[in-house]
Amino acid sequence: MMNFYSVHTVSLNNTNLLVARDSKGYAPYLFEKSENPPETLPSQGKFVAALGQSNEGDVSPNSMSSRCIDTGLSCEYYTSTCNE
Repeated sequence: MMNFYSVHTVSLNNTNLLVARDSKGYAPYLFEKSENPPETLPSQGKFVAALGQSNEGDVSPNSMSSRCIDTGLSCEYYTSTCNE
């Protein structure tokens, strides 16, 4: 299976302190898990899902903008930094 969709490969901003997989890691993992036998370890099955990148310009999935970690307010629009 091969798929192309335009979302930036890193869907989380640099203030995220949680352990998480980005969209290009978790989506193929789930699809491979559903297509391979239940006892198959990740990345060890015969079925491989590849999610390609297209239109990778500024396609950030941030629908509510970046947020400042200390205030929770929106970051400065053009630089995504917090005004101090």
